[in-house]
Amino acid sequence: WFPNELGTRNRWKYDKIVNYGFFPSLDFPVICYFKETETPKEQWNKWFAAFDSYQRGQPHFFPGICNVYEFKEQMELRGVKRKPIPTFKSVKEAKKSGKKP
Repeated sequence: WFPNELGTRNRWKYDKIVNYGFFPSLDFPVICYFKETETPKEQWNKWFAAFDSYQRGQPHFFPGICNVYEFKEQMELRGVKRKPIPTFKSVKEAKKSGKKP
């Protein structure tokens, strides 16, 4: 049995989206990601939240089969900020300097 629709019809306000990104990169987007704070905190999925070092909000992942450049453009037009994704190098450098990655 297959449902007629996959996923949900959830909608989130752009001002509640606190981060978004593309893994491994914008030029080769296997997975797209955004994180929002509109979902009640008690419903945030702790396991997926581990992928975002900022640790606030509910993350959402979807396959990078969309026009990711248009997705990025629309996020920017609506004022959604993109936070840098920590790398092993940036985390190591932050630890050395005592700063947060």
